[in-house]
Amino acid sequence: MITSLMARCGANPPARALFRTIISPSLESGVDFYWVALAVLKNIVEDIEGADGRLEYVLSLRCRLVEVLQQMDSILSPANRSVGRDHRLVLALTEGISFLDLSGAQLASALRFAEPNLSYADCRDCLLSFCNEVLGVIPGPIPDAQGPLAQRQVLRAMRDWSKAAEAIGSDLSFLEARFGDL
Repeated sequence: MITSLMARCGANPPARALFRTIISPSLESGVDFYWVALAVLKNIVEDIEGADGRLEYVLSLRCRLVEVLQQMDSILSPANRSVGRDHRLVLALTEGISFLDLSGAQLASALRFAEPNLSYADCRDCLLSFCNEVLGVIPGPIPDAQGPLAQRQVLRAMRDWSKAAEAIGSDLSFLEARFGDL
């Protein structure tokens, strides 16, 4: 499943590698990964869609997107867990995003960081396409935290994660923080 935007920057198909990466860590890491995808990544998409011609805002969302992708990457890669928020952008653009199999240069190319005269429409379209492709390669459904059925979808996901934790004998206390975020 190579996507056009990622293919243009030389990325490999990330879906299979991503699925192996997500199922290998602890249940808590998997839940954290999906939580960031539903609570943050989807909100970035909505913010981009509602930017209403404000190029500076979309450019700042591009930086926030890279930070969030690095956060998601660090959840799946315990070696990067200690990276502070202030360093996520730089780390992602130098080291890349392993769960997407993108190098830093490929990530910068895909998000058009080297184009100083990028128009609002081009930047917006690039970011929306990239975000939708990222959401498309994440296995399984990601609940919509903002839609009309948001509460039901999020609670259903929480219930499923709780059942999975019980089934494998995992401590459920980590879910308490997610409920607090609701």
